Order: sequence, then structure tokens, then C-alpha cells
Amino acid sequence: RLAYGDKIAACIHLAGYFDLSGEDNPAYDAVTVEGSRRLLKGLQAFELEQFVFASTMLAHAPTEPGEPIDEDHPLEPKFPYRASKVRTEKVLREEQLVLMRPAGIYDDTGKSAFLAHQIARIHERRFNGKVYPGDLSRGQAFLHLDDFLDAVDRIVDRRAKLPDVFPNWPSSVPGPKTRSSARMPSSRPGWSIFPATTTSLTCRRRKST
Repeated sequence: RLAYGDKIAACIHLAGYFDLSGEDNPAYDAVTVEGSRRLLKGLQAFELEQFVFASTMLAHAPTEPGEPIDEDHPLEPKFPYRASKVRTEKVLREEQLVLMRPAGIYDDTGKSAFLAHQIARIHERRFNGKVYPGDLSRGQAFLHLDDFLDAVDRIVDRRAKLPDVFPNWPSSVPGPKTRSSARMPSSRPGWSIFPATTTSLTCRRRKST
């Protein structure tokens, strides 16, 4: 504050708790939900233009292949991590919120546990490397870290011009070149601005007082 004053262009909130057990854990509320609430409380002393929260593409209920998902689609978080993100969304809805629901994020060094493990199984020619762990008609969407950062940069840069709801892009709409070779078709949401997936991105503006 001493260096930059009381105005903040955007807060990018990526923090949250996650583990691979699939079991509920008090940390989901303590870190993800209540931690977000504490962050909001700390920001009340500043003039904040935009709050960006990274939720999860798995917040919505799945659909049949070819059926898109938008913000009117019902939420169905079946696992604790997903449920904690949805609870946090409800906490943040009163803010000038940009809600992002990305696909599985990966980078060039394998920092995506699920993708890296499958690549390792294929590379080591294990039997289970030949089997996709899920419904082959649905698949799983992936998003490169560079593309995610580009999306965040665009959201902040265009914060004064974002619509209330950013619609899904059809696959026929041209967009930036992305590392889509690692992505597979998905009936769950991916990113609105990346046509290789089917994601929703919501912006809700704070009412003026």
C-alpha cells in the first residue's frame, strides 16, 4: 500500500486444498472456503476492480457427448475438491467476480500428476498404459499452463469490457493457437476462449453503491 496506494486492478485467486484420497478433509473448508473468505475480508480496505477465481471444470454435472455446458447447467460436484470449489463460488458471488472453470492444467515438464502418470505408463509400455481410465466417448480436456496464463492476462487487461456472461465458443470459431494435441474431446466445460474444449467463463459485476 505504501508503494502503490489503495487501488488494485485485479486479484487472481488460485489457492485451494487438494489431495488424491477422494475423501473429505477439514482442510477443504479451512483452506479453500474460509481462506477465500479471509482473503476477501483483507481486500475490503482496498479499491478492487476485479476478483478472478479459478474453480474447476468438474463443478457441473456431466452431459451426453455433443451437449454443451453453460452457466445454466446444474452443478453436481461429486467429490470433496469439486464441492469445496462450488461452496467457495457461493461465498464469492457477491463480489465483482470473474469465475473461471479450467480443464486439467499441464506444462512442458509434466506438472500434471494424472497426465504425467499416464504418459509414464505409455512410455514404460505397461499394460495399463494401453487402457484409458474412463468412458472413451467422453474423454478428458487439458489446458496448457501458458494458455491459462494468457487467459488470465486477457481477463485482467479487458476487465472493464467483459460481459456478464462470457459464452461458450463453438469449435468453428477461430482462436489463438494452443497446444491442443494433449487434449481429448470432453462433454464437461473447458475454456471459452480456447475452442479445443467446451468451457464457460462467468463475469459478475459488483453493484455500484
